[in-house]
Parts: sequence; C-alpha cells; structure tokens
Amino acid sequence: MQQITLTLMLECNNSGTVLQRASYDAKGSTSVNVINTVLNTRIRFASLAVGSYHLNVVVDYYTDMGGVIGHGRVSGRVDFRIVPRPANRYTDFVTKLYKNILYRDPDPQGLANWVNALNNGATGSEIARGFLTSAEYTNKNVSDESFVSTLYNALLDRAPDQHGYDGWVAALKNGNSRINVLNSFMGAQEFKDVCARYNVRP
Repeated sequence: MQQITLTLMLECNNSGTVLQRASYDAKGSTSVNVINTVLNTRIRFASLAVGSYHLNVVVDYYTDMGGVIGHGRVSGRVDFRIVPRPANRYTDFVTKLYKNILYRDPDPQGLANWVNALNNGATGSEIARGFLTSAEYTNKNVSDESFVSTLYNALLDRAPDQHGYDGWVAALKNGNSRINVLNSFMGAQEFKDVCARYNVRP
C-alpha cells in the first residue's frame, strides 16, 4: 500500500476566518476553509494510479483567541482505493444497432457520430430511437412481425420469447403504434440491464 502525506498550514482567528493557508503536496490540489472553527478540506488527486493508499493528513494550526496566540498539530490517516473506471462499450452498442436494425455493418462516419453522441451524454434510448425512426429503417417498410423481432434482437440482445412476441404483434395489429411499443421496450428493466452491460445510460 502506498503512502501519501498531505501537510496543511492553517492560520485563523477566533471567528473562524482563515488568515493564511497553504498546501504542500505535489500530487494533489486542496481547498481549505474554516466555518465556525471546523476545518473542511477537499482533496483532489489528478495523477494517482489504480491501487490502495494511506493518506496521512497533518494540520499545523495557528490561532489568535482574544489576543492569546496558540498553535498545535493534529494528524490522522485515511485509507482509500482507486479502482479503474469501466471501459465504455459505446462502439459495440452502436454496432449491434446497425446490424440488428439496419442489417448492415456501420459506416465509419455514422459509427463515429453515434459514439460521439453517447460520449456527449446521449442515452441508449435516444440512440435506439434514432435508428428505428431513421429514413433508412422506415423505408424498409418492415412488417409488424419483423418490427417486434427487431426490438427483441436490437434492444434486449435476444430472440423473442413466443408469448411476448405474440402479445406485441397483437398489440400492433389492434392499433397500438410502433412508437408506443418501442417506448415500452425502452422502459423495460431488461433494456436497462442491457444498457448497463455496455456502460450506456438507458
């Protein structure tokens, strides 16, 4: 386990106003403030590798309490871990939409545009809706049966179960709109779980 020592110098008066502050730690930047004589410190580390750490905090303080000068030191230790951020699978997510909705491999520019949209905060629902309402897809004039199969394969990553498939096809035949059926799929927990596997917000 790696050791990090953060030393803070703090000078304040009896009202809690910070008169002087400084940080001596090359790896982290700190913001320090005193409110009603309680020390609140935020520490941000920008260059620590994945691993486990001991953070040793040492605070030297200097006070002026009604003309009486005082000083002292307090210290403590905090253990913490830095874990790797899960790699996103945006490219995989978009690619499977191309293959299961448009029935083709992605073109480089289109793939880049959709992945960039996800990087900029778009949700999986927004991307899926974009594919399923695109001119390229709607111009295929697919049947209700094909539409429902596509929703299962593209959004739930599986083939349809017979009961569910029959129910959704019947709903469309009875006048339910495709956009309502699409919204039902995207609101399902199963779709949210699929998005989670790709680290995409549903």
